[in-house]
Amino acid sequence: MPLTPITLSGTYKALGDIELPPHEGLSYSDDQVKSSGIAKGNYANTINAMAQKYNVPANLIKAVIMAESGGNPNIPGPPTKSGERACGLMQLMTSIHKIDNCRDPAQNIEAGTKYLSSLLKLHKNDAQKAIASYNWGQGNLSKKCNNQIDCANIPRETKIYLKRVNRFWRDFNGQG
Repeated sequence: MPLTPITLSGTYKALGDIELPPHEGLSYSDDQVKSSGIAKGNYANTINAMAQKYNVPANLIKAVIMAESGGNPNIPGPPTKSGERACGLMQLMTSIHKIDNCRDPAQNIEAGTKYLSSLLKLHKNDAQKAIASYNWGQGNLSKKCNNQIDCANIPRETKIYLKRVNRFWRDFNGQG
């Protein structure tokens, strides 16, 4: 069964009541998504190579990039409790992902796709659980929600993230 995006409103009732307010993090209009470097093919060779290498849909990788950085490899993430910031296209923590230069698109896309692939394997190809874990942290879905995506304990930020990634994924699949 191929991995595909979903419309969350009718699928998971705990997630369905979350809207995508423009002031919550990075929000992009349909025109901005279509005119983004990611939609125009920036990094396409790297994305396609990593999609094939790690068996992750290329359009899912693009969707995560859009949700994380809007396609800007230089955008810093918010500081964590330790003070470290995620960085690069897929907003990775260098201490966790062991990459030399997180702003280097090729290194960042490879490390982010490898991580996304590991989450897909962990969650038996359930893309929604993998997406939630990418945002919330690998162990939180199992510890706080018994590996269930329809869980009241999922933070609002992660619910919004799920909707945004799925919207971008549908857009890149031409289903927008």
